[in-house]
Amino acid sequence: MPSSYLLSHFADVVTKSEEFLEMSLESALALLNHDRINVRNEELVWEAGVRWIEHLPAERKGHVDDIMRCV
Repeated sequence: MPSSYLLSHFADVVTKSEEFLEMSLESALALLNHDRINVRNEELVWEAGVRWIEHLPAERKGHVDDIMRCV
């Protein structure tokens, strides 16, 4: 389960943090799917998913469907 800090500061974490980019698939899905993430709209969730995939595209391109289901 994501920490309360990650949930409260979602935008900062996913746009500025290397920690998010290094998350495992399971951790990224748990964060992106969480009901309590602090976002104004789902576009930020989509952008975060794309950023996570593009960080290691060769390894993560097979998870596009899983990540995009979070939006």
